[in-house]
Amino acid sequence: MTALDLVLLCLLLAALGVGLASLWRTRGRGLPAAPPRPAAAERPLVPLDAYALAFQASRDGLYLLDERQRYVDVNQAWLDLLGCAREELIGYRFGTQAGDLSGAGDLTETSCVKVRRSDIPKTLEMSCVEILLEGKRYTLGRARDVTERQEYQARLERLQASVEASTDGLFVCTREGEVVYQNRAARPWLERGLAQVRWHLRQGQANARFEVRHGDGPSPRIGILQLNPTADGVVGCIRDETEARHSAEQRLLAERRLHEVQRLRSLGILAGRLAHDYNNLLTGIHGFAVLASECDDLDRIKRYLDKVLRSSAQAASLTRQLREFSSHKAGRFARVELGELVPDLKRSLRGVLGERVVLKVHLRRLAPVLGDEGQLRQLLLNLALRVREVMREDDRGQVSLVVDQCELGDEEAMARGLPHGGTFARIEFEDDLAPIVGEGLEVFEPFAGTGAGLGLPAAYGIVMRHGGAIQAAPSVGGGARFTIFLPVDESPAPEAQDDTRSYIPSPVTSGRVLVVDDEDIVLELAASVLRDIGFEVETATNGERALEMLRERPEHFDLLLCDVILPGRSGLEVVEEAKRITEKTRFLLMTGYTGSAPAADLPVVEKPFSPRSLLRRVQMTLEPSAPQRSSDAD
Repeated sequence: MTALDLVLLCLLLAALGVGLASLWRTRGRGLPAAPPRPAAAERPLVPLDAYALAFQASRDGLYLLDERQRYVDVNQAWLDLLGCAREELIGYRFGTQAGDLSGAGDLTETSCVKVRRSDIPKTLEMSCVEILLEGKRYTLGRARDVTERQEYQARLERLQASVEASTDGLFVCTREGEVVYQNRAARPWLERGLAQVRWHLRQGQANARFEVRHGDGPSPRIGILQLNPTADGVVGCIRDETEARHSAEQRLLAERRLHEVQRLRSLGILAGRLAHDYNNLLTGIHGFAVLASECDDLDRIKRYLDKVLRSSAQAASLTRQLREFSSHKAGRFARVELGELVPDLKRSLRGVLGERVVLKVHLRRLAPVLGDEGQLRQLLLNLALRVREVMREDDRGQVSLVVDQCELGDEEAMARGLPHGGTFARIEFEDDLAPIVGEGLEVFEPFAGTGAGLGLPAAYGIVMRHGGAIQAAPSVGGGARFTIFLPVDESPAPEAQDDTRSYIPSPVTSGRVLVVDDEDIVLELAASVLRDIGFEVETATNGERALEMLRERPEHFDLLLCDVILPGRSGLEVVEEAKRITEKTRFLLMTGYTGSAPAADLPVVEKPFSPRSLLRRVQMTLEPSAPQRSSDAD
């Protein structure tokens, strides 16, 4: 209430008090006699009965007290506020008879009191003024129910406190970008991002979601800004995504580490088993080589050497599998033929499972999938490793691997955890030795019970990265059945391209070649193959010696055939330095280790290689018109 309102109220109440005092004195004696007609200057502007009507009709509670603070008159609004009858108040002292006011304090000041008589406590805003009537002092009071207003104010304060305490940055601005309100969390963001907000508003993108940053250094805070238009402005919310992204990165890192641990475990088991296979193959290679060297019958020599070659090819296949499993780099997604991958993996699966487990593989109608061949191999090895982990020494059992193709509708696909229906490659891996523990996704949690270990979480991650689904259920024989769905690659098959195996290069049979390798057997084999068809060959066992030879005769060699892994300088470093020494020499790399990928613009021959594949790659490198490929191996 302003001072002007208070003055007007005092004038109104003073005039009203005169009429009430007159009525009080004449109460019980009938109506008062008509007063003498006052002078024109003393005439009231409003009749006294009008003041009495205004007193009674007021929505605010009004009461009149005498000098002893006893009620003289009250209006109906005051009775309603107190929940009292008129006779309970008139003639009684203020606040004593009703007993329902607390905290009124000095009645000459504005104050708030509690009314406790009603079922629902009320809060009253009270004020009063002293008036003088016929030499006597009276108190005219006013009371207003402010319970709802205070509750609204309390809710508003709680809401404001919540907004201020929010970790999200909240702000209100005009459509031109002038900030009307911002909480504490929004201030650091708007110091850097307000220009970005205004730019989006100018572009008419009132409802936008974009990234803002604040803070300097290598680790700025990253937030997501959401703008929502209202009738007279824009409400903005900035959510700090730094920790969430960091947590996501940590989860991804943990998943990669989990996959790496499992890969190393399976690699160790696989290597131990394949060492046995290598010994068998080496026994055959060595034995038939000795027989061939001691035999004079050319037909028998040819048969012996054919067995040596077949055993060597099997050993090369085992080496390739070990090399793929030991690679730390995730392969690229490409077209994978499961009909070729699974048969090629049978030896490794048998190596993991051991001789006491019978492996049965059934390949039916198949379609290619788009995926990482190395990870798909690891997926099946993890399932086999799980069986191996829970087997006891005297256990014997069976594993069935079925690969086929199926059609799933949207409803059935979603029930199996797939986003939509379609054509899928289905892989069923079933055993009768290792029961599952848990239900649903619990089966794939790390160390979630017997046989879970780290293999199943890694397998689950591989399937998810391929956009597929994996389900686990008990098998009929008391073990487990894992069903994997992978979307097939429905893109058209790539056109067949000329392979280097069918390419017959022009007969480049002369030239000077420098062969560099730290393994004598490889060095002698490469040199012998090239010398036999007419090349002049010189050798070096390390990169430094090879560079010295190039510096002595910069334009002498036509080809540098160099291993990638060398003591001291690597093969790639030797090639880079050689390019600065000579412009004539061409380069061909040899590698048997995928952990060090050669340069993309250099031709490569992979170990183990046959004399024919080495010769073909050398001739292709020296003949620039021949079709080029990044690698070649038999």
